[in-house]
Parts: sequence; structure tokens; C-alpha cells
Amino acid sequence: MSSKYLYGVLLVLIALSKEFLVFNEEVLVLLAFSIFIYLLVNYGGEMIAGELDSRKEKIKEEFDLYKNLQEKTFTHLISYHQKQKLLSSEIKEVFEISKAEIANIEKFYENSLQNHLVSNFEERLKRVSTNENKTNAALQKEIFTDLRAYLMDLYSVESNKMSKKNRKQLLKNCVEQLKTCY
Repeated sequence: MSSKYLYGVLLVLIALSKEFLVFNEEVLVLLAFSIFIYLLVNYGGEMIAGELDSRKEKIKEEFDLYKNLQEKTFTHLISYHQKQKLLSSEIKEVFEISKAEIANIEKFYENSLQNHLVSNFEERLKRVSTNENKTNAALQKEIFTDLRAYLMDLYSVESNKMSKKNRKQLLKNCVEQLKTCY
């Protein structure tokens, strides 16, 4: 192997001596870059490959971690969305039930109020009717006593104001009127 390197160096020296290869800035930069690449490949290749592999593993672990976090986040978001939909449907059901209960309570209180008003109205009508009956009874009693006194005075046998014939006719008329009343 050393003979290969020796022949390569001799070839380069011959090219330089015949001015086939002239050293200027560009050739020196090319030569330095070639030596750098050669040294890098031979002596630093494994070290750089190891560093790149370790960096690749770190990036892969971070990527997997973020991927797992993203999957967990999506799972939680989906579960929260499902819970929200379930809660929304349950709230709707509770709202419908509450609506029905409120309607029932409203009907109950409406009926209760109506029954209370009807009973209160009937009670007042009974009181008015009772008072009216009492007033009528008192008025009838007073009219009866006044009429009785007047008729007694008018038809009494002692006062001879009316003839017997007229009395009989008047009594007949009264009896017939009483028959038509019942």
C-alpha cells in the first residue's frame, strides 16, 4: 500500500516539475479540500456516523413522543366531544322533562285557581241567595201582616163595608188565582 502512495506522490511531483499543474489559489483550495475529505473519511467517518446516528435516535424519540402526545390529545378531544354531545342530549332531555313538568304544574295551578274561584263565587252566591231569601222572607212577613191587617179590616163581618155577594165573588177570584199559581 505504501508503494501506491509513493507512486501517487511521484506522479504529482513530476506534474509539478513539468508545470503541468500550476499552484495557484484555486488549486491550493482544491488540494486542501481533498486532504480534508480524505482525513474526514478515514479518521472521522465513524465518529461522525455515530454522532449522526445518536442525533437521529434523539430526533426519532422526540418525534415519537410528540406523535404519542398528539394521539393522546386527539383521543381526549374526541372523548370531550362525545361527552359534550352526551351532555347536550341529556340537557335537552332534562329541558323537555322540565317543560312537561312545568306544563303539568301550570295546569294544576290553573285548575286549582279555577276551582278556588268557582267555589269562592258559589259561596258568595250562596250568601247573596241566603241574604235575599232572608230579605224576601222578612218582606213577605211584613207584607203578609200588613195585608192581613188590611184584609181583616176590610172583610171583617163587624165592619159591614162590603156586601156578602161581593165577598163571595172576591173569595172565588182569590181561590182561582191560587189554583193557577200551583
